[in-house]
Amino acid sequence: MQIKTKFDIGDAVYLLDGYKIRRANIVGVFFQQIGEAPCSIQYKFAVFPTRKESEVFKTKEELIKHISK
Repeated sequence: MQIKTKFDIGDAVYLLDGYKIRRANIVGVFFQQIGEAPCSIQYKFAVFPTRKESEVFKTKEELIKHISK
């Protein structure tokens, strides 16, 4: 089985912290696979709570585009 993630440990990404956009480095990657269900991927940060892959973005512009939908 192969698990592919959007980001790797050490990558700098953008996320929302309340109403503020923050830049953070990923310090860990967690995944969970149960049966045939889609794999759940989460990223761990040194300062911020763990976030789902759908809540983490490569650029500030991608994050802004996502929240403006």
